[in-house]
Amino acid sequence: MNVSAQSKFESLLHRSLNGAKSRDYEKFELPADAALTQTKKAQKVEHVGEEPETVEGIVSKYNLRNISYSDLEAMTKALMKVGALKESEYLEFLPPSSEYASINGTRNANWNEPADYIGKLEDAISFAKTYTPFLSTESLEKQLALKMRFAQ
Repeated sequence: MNVSAQSKFESLLHRSLNGAKSRDYEKFELPADAALTQTKKAQKVEHVGEEPETVEGIVSKYNLRNISYSDLEAMTKALMKVGALKESEYLEFLPPSSEYASINGTRNANWNEPADYIGKLEDAISFAKTYTPFLSTESLEKQLALKMRFAQ
């Protein structure tokens, strides 16, 4: 369903919930491939016949060795939606954004450039083991193992 049709539907739904009279409605029909479903929070329009996304389908779209932060965020949300990533693993899989990581709080212009998120963790583990062997790398290794589960 296109955006204007969905917003028109939502507008009509909002008016019906707020007591609009039948003469206030315009004729509106859902597209043939759409179905109306009721959820606990609100009604929504879904396309009938769409296959739910699979983990393999999600993983095939992304390369964790060359991925932008916004794509990594989209991948994380998609993996959570299909149940492949637990809520408790969210922050281990998706590091904090570096968009505002500069000392003075200004925006980092290159924050969304593609990066090698697996390589970054491998380098951090190697560095920590070489220069700070008295510190544990368990957290970094857990993050790496989690990313490797979904690497191509």
